[in-house]
Amino acid sequence: TNAQTLILENEKLLDYYQTLRYGEAAQYLQSIYPENTQDVKARSQIAYCYLMAGKLPDAEKNYLKINTLQPNTLPVLFNLANINSRRGNKPAAQLYLLNIVEIDSTNFKVYKNLADLTDSVKLKLGYLQKANKLNPTDPDIAFDLALEYKNLKNYEPAYQVLSNAIAADSGNFILQRAQLPIANELKKYKEVIDVGEKLLRNGADGNVLKDVGKAYFALKNYKRCIELYKLLEDMDLQN
Repeated sequence: TNAQTLILENEKLLDYYQTLRYGEAAQYLQSIYPENTQDVKARSQIAYCYLMAGKLPDAEKNYLKINTLQPNTLPVLFNLANINSRRGNKPAAQLYLLNIVEIDSTNFKVYKNLADLTDSVKLKLGYLQKANKLNPTDPDIAFDLALEYKNLKNYEPAYQVLSNAIAADSGNFILQRAQLPIANELKKYKEVIDVGEKLLRNGADGNVLKDVGKAYFALKNYKRCIELYKLLEDMDLQN
């Protein structure tokens, strides 16, 4: 009888998931399992539902109980870090992430998350460097690391980091746009024009217009430079 009941409950729970009614799913699960349940799988389901429903205090309470029952489980630590980050508790989020580093120092996502949480330029750069070393083709990490290098006017490594990521995804326009001003600083003007003109055929992005115009100016093609800057005027983006 209990087995048949659980099958029906699972079907109902699946319906909650499919219709994104996670709050109702959490309440439904809690009506089945006792408040002090030691069932980690049940706790995980309840915590997940609360997290997806945006009920962060309830999600945290359940993840903390799971962490007590099964200490140092990576998904649980990641979720606790995520919850604390979303609630603005950076120190707690950082502690959970640093705990993950002690368990698995090859997890590139944890370094990306640590970089997002720190206000220290030195620490942010270090975390992003570690993440990029572990996964040089990840576009988000490459973008963030290149931006840090660019802010420090360290253009060569910024260019190289983006080049590695672009080689793995040649259709990533975000990375290509990010590389244009860096390539200009390195006086790679022909490359800026080649890449930039292709990007412009997909839409007149203001920053691309500026960067390509600058490259044409450097190569003394003033006619094309004026054409691009006039487009900026038309878009009310002139400087």
